[in-house]
Amino acid sequence: MRKKAPVLAALLAASLLSTTRGEKIVLNTVDTPTGQTMLRGYFTMGYAAFDGGGMEARAAIALSDYFLLGLSEVVDNAI
Repeated sequence: MRKKAPVLAALLAASLLSTTRGEKIVLNTVDTPTGQTMLRGYFTMGYAAFDGGGMEARAAIALSDYFLLGLSEVVDNAI
């Protein structure tokens, strides 16, 4: 657990720091991606934990007002 604590702390801090300037941007609705994008320079990070110790980490950055690059990884029995 000690090795995973810094990773979980970093994900939590990143998700708290990835704010927008007052706008509510909904990129996923019930685990389904939407067609909405972010403004250039915005980024978001997040994670989700599942029953049985599974975990999903995700990140996205807007390279322009119309292009969003994202990454997501799911790991079973992570915790």
